Order: sequence, then C-alpha cells, then structure tokens
Amino acid sequence: MALGLSIVYGVTHIFNFGHGIVAVSGGYFTWLFMNQLGLGLIPAIGASMVIMFGIGFILYQLTLSPLLKKENWEFSVIIFFIGTGNSMGKHPAPDIWTPGQRHAQFF
Repeated sequence: MALGLSIVYGVTHIFNFGHGIVAVSGGYFTWLFMNQLGLGLIPAIGASMVIMFGIGFILYQLTLSPLLKKENWEFSVIIFFIGTGNSMGKHPAPDIWTPGQRHAQFF
C-alpha cells in the first residue's frame, strides 16, 4: 500500500485518498470470483485487475481529467478527493455481499 501511494504521489504529485478503497474493492472482487464463481486464486486476481483497471479508467476520464485542465488544479483535486472520501463513509461491499463474517479458501 505504501509503495503504491509513493509511486502515485511521485508521478502525479497528487495525494490519492482513495487508494485504500481501491485496494479493498479489488480484494472483494477477488473474493467474489473465488467463492461465488469458483475461479482459482490467480484467475480471480487477474479478473479483478481487469475490472479495477476499467473502473479506474472510467473514473479518471469522468472526474479527474476535467479537474486537471483547470488553472489551479492541485487545490481542486485535493478538495475532490477529500469530498469523495467523506461522502463514501465506509465501504459498502460487506453490507452488499455478506450477511456476516466469511472466510475465503486460499488453496
């Protein structure tokens, strides 16, 4: 996680406050593919990566790309990330996919 944050900040000079939620979402997709669709660990991770790439690309095109074209883009992007983080509150995936605590089978 820390390495990903460092790389993103080093390349874009933007603190990505949504970095954790993206990692957790990828984990939930992997769990979903393994336990609900019966995929193995490696195919589930690959499918999750493809889905998360698509979600990230769409979100970038719809939200960040217009903000980066503004003159004072640093402030706009920081306010955007803080606002999105506050509006999300907590990750909805546990409420959607699980009635209680579950454990994934790894091997």
